[in-house]
Amino acid sequence: MTTKTVLYEDKGGFADLQKEVYGMCLAANNLIENYNQYAITRVTTLQDIENLIADPVLSFDAPLLAKMAPIEGLTPDPEQAAKMYNIPRQDFLISVFGAKAVRTGSCISCLVDVEILTDYNLHRRYLQYADYLSFKNSMFTVDQSKIDQAKESFTTYASPEQETALKELELFVSLCNKLADCGILKTEDLQNMKQFSYDWNNHRLNLPYDKLQLVSKLNNLKS
Repeated sequence: MTTKTVLYEDKGGFADLQKEVYGMCLAANNLIENYNQYAITRVTTLQDIENLIADPVLSFDAPLLAKMAPIEGLTPDPEQAAKMYNIPRQDFLISVFGAKAVRTGSCISCLVDVEILTDYNLHRRYLQYADYLSFKNSMFTVDQSKIDQAKESFTTYASPEQETALKELELFVSLCNKLADCGILKTEDLQNMKQFSYDWNNHRLNLPYDKLQLVSKLNNLKS
């Protein structure tokens, strides 16, 4: 099996992906725990939990308002209904939206000002990263194997044309080091080759970590 040559690994981008997925998983599980602590029902199925993530307020208020006897032409206030049953609705809203959550209304737009709505991005994050999660026992866990598979998308491999250019660059680096060893090139000459990497411990010129730009420039000269 032929080994592919790595030109560049976006380690920062991959680290950001892991951070986002683990952070979103923690936030989703916190939401589930807070809901089950404060609401009159419990969410256990994936569908219920996805509905909760999409609209926490509706998920909290709907079972509560279902307990109220309907009166034609009137809409019950979920906050007053919560107070009637001594249900800590405000505590739940604060756990989701922070201390700025207001007390009235039955929809998310009535409950939270624009700033808070903007801050509530769990649903968007869930839709973006749900494929990296596993669901079991009414909670989420991160499937690390799926994150590891995604690492390939952050890695750039050399094409056959780039492999040729890379070998030429490796020969150039080797020649420069030999010329330095025999005194034709000075150490300062190697250090001044800013497109390359200089190993200060061994006093050797190396290819840079990001080989993609260098290979691309060389191929552009040939075209």
